[in-house]
Amino acid sequence: MITSLLICYAIEFFQLYQSEWIIEIRKTLFGRYVLGQGFLWTDILAYTFGILTAFTIERITLRNKL
Repeated sequence: MITSLLICYAIEFFQLYQSEWIIEIRKTLFGRYVLGQGFLWTDILAYTFGILTAFTIERITLRNKL
């Protein structure tokens, strides 16, 4: 789960990088979906909340199976 969170954070912070070549990639459909359009702190909060929720659900589910 930590790896997932770090990947999400890396992609989000990578959106702060504004070089001509990366801007051209972001103009494509693939670039828009994978790299995103712009940095938002709310996305960081959403990633954190989503992964913590998934972690909690997984823990509860695994605990009930034992």
